[in-house]
Amino acid sequence: MGRLRYATGCVVLALAISLSGCGPTAEGVATSSPQPPASTPTGGAEPSTGAEPSTGTSTPFSGPIWQPLTDFPTNGAFEITAVTAVGDGFTATGFQQMPGEGFFGRRQGVLWHSPDGRSWQHEVDPVFQFVTLEEIVTLGGTTFVFGTLETCGLSFDDECIEPPEAGWGLWRSIDAGAWERLPLPASMQTGSVDGAIAGSGNLVAFGLSGDDGRQVVWTSADGASWAQTTDLAGMDPVTAMAAGPTGLVAFGNPFSSDLGDLELVAALSTDGAHFVRVNAPPLAATTMQSVAAGGAGVVAVGDGEDVDLNFTGVALHSADGSTWTQANSVDGSFSEHALTEVHSVPAGYVAVGIKPVPDDFGIVTGASWFSADGLSYRSLAPIADRFSQLTASAAGTRGLIGFTVTEEEPDEDTVISTVAAFFAPIEALPTQ
Repeated sequence: MGRLRYATGCVVLALAISLSGCGPTAEGVATSSPQPPASTPTGGAEPSTGAEPSTGTSTPFSGPIWQPLTDFPTNGAFEITAVTAVGDGFTATGFQQMPGEGFFGRRQGVLWHSPDGRSWQHEVDPVFQFVTLEEIVTLGGTTFVFGTLETCGLSFDDECIEPPEAGWGLWRSIDAGAWERLPLPASMQTGSVDGAIAGSGNLVAFGLSGDDGRQVVWTSADGASWAQTTDLAGMDPVTAMAAGPTGLVAFGNPFSSDLGDLELVAALSTDGAHFVRVNAPPLAATTMQSVAAGGAGVVAVGDGEDVDLNFTGVALHSADGSTWTQANSVDGSFSEHALTEVHSVPAGYVAVGIKPVPDDFGIVTGASWFSADGLSYRSLAPIADRFSQLTASAAGTRGLIGFTVTEEEPDEDTVISTVAAFFAPIEALPTQ
């Protein structure tokens, strides 16, 4: 969680570059795959923070580390936006079009459940009608999902007026029970949620306040009552956050007039209300996209950009989130890549990311890296060959799951969105 997406195709790049040919009249088409045999959905189980190795196999793993799930039930989904470990499996969120409407029409929020990361079940709940689901967090036996409710779609029809409940919403399911929408502070409902995590027993979200346009961190023990803070040690925006051993660890990117570019700021909060700036390498034009805590400390990954907007992967390490040092790729594999998410696994950390395909704007390839200590990374395995976005990933007890989307525009009125899923079994990962 807590990442800035590298959007391509018809979606705006993190660099605010947009493609031509995408318009409000475009028709959306989403491809789908055959459904796997039905499995029992999982819901609000305690999330996994450190995957345990799978038992039941005594032979060394062979084959590709990232395995495409060709039977994943996309069921016309346009995108899978977030995923989290739940028990031994996963729950993912996303959205599809309402019947008879295209990519820029009204949307239906969708959930997917898996008991093991390999077999998945598609769930459409009427409570998520007109909702684009964006974030998912598990806290104890409760699952929370954030999304935006828009009854007018994305076509900007001047005659359509959104109802008072439109905007950002939060839904809660206790012990895999029915979903209920919870009230949100006006600052969150009319603002934007850029990321959400579980930390220090609380649900934590960060984003932009709709009241005054400032960066905000919101915290809640139950999703119903919220506190908020703008005491963020200068982080503007907040780009990544995670729970560390001594509190909430966060990164942000204010603009520095001295540097003439974005400044990297690392911060720590022991109470969720006050963030204090901590030591981090002075890396200009560098954005951290994801943070994870594991057995060897806290790690963060992201990317730096040169004047020609070329990416270089960046990784940082800290024992407890209070002082950061720069990690490296021992094989030079961070070059030309952006690292988008990092996860704690039994023997260390796995990061995932992308590399733009030269001379093919909007197309990237996927990559992954492994580090035993959070200081030295090496290339692990490619994830997928050609796609538009690596939209979500998570680690669980059975392995890692990753999702991509490929967007195509055969003509100016059509957008074709193809979702794909990839699974890396825990036994396929390095042990040291």
